[in-house]
Amino acid sequence: MLTDRSSNSEFAEQFPNASVIGTDLSPCQPQWVPPNLCFEIDDASLEWTWNANQFDFIHMRFIVGGGWVESVEYEPEFRSDDETTELEPVLTSYEELFRKASKVLNRPLFVEEIQPQAFANAGFIEKRVARVKTPIGPWASHETSQTR
Repeated sequence: MLTDRSSNSEFAEQFPNASVIGTDLSPCQPQWVPPNLCFEIDDASLEWTWNANQFDFIHMRFIVGGGWVESVEYEPEFRSDDETTELEPVLTSYEELFRKASKVLNRPLFVEEIQPQAFANAGFIEKRVARVKTPIGPWASHETSQTR
């Protein structure tokens, strides 16, 4: 389920297999909307009334000029500083399966590949990317990088 906090029926048209809830402060809505879209009167700046974990995606246009957006994306890829992941073919297979599933389902799992263009299309000018290592096991050489 998706929520479109900007009341934009184009979003529902773009994703016809999704259930979309559009919200607005005003009860006036378009005459025709896609069958997968319903509207609710709500204020996105107040505490939300929906249950936690109800939405798979939230589409909002709620930022003033000069505002900042931070996006944290985890990608199903394994890397190591000493390139030992290349010695484990199962990890490469895992990544390839995720890529295939992403294409079959038409759901991007490798968001980093499409996000720069999406931010540019939305009008963002300054972009910064920070890559952060996420340890996945106890074998990291530095104790603070180990997971237990």
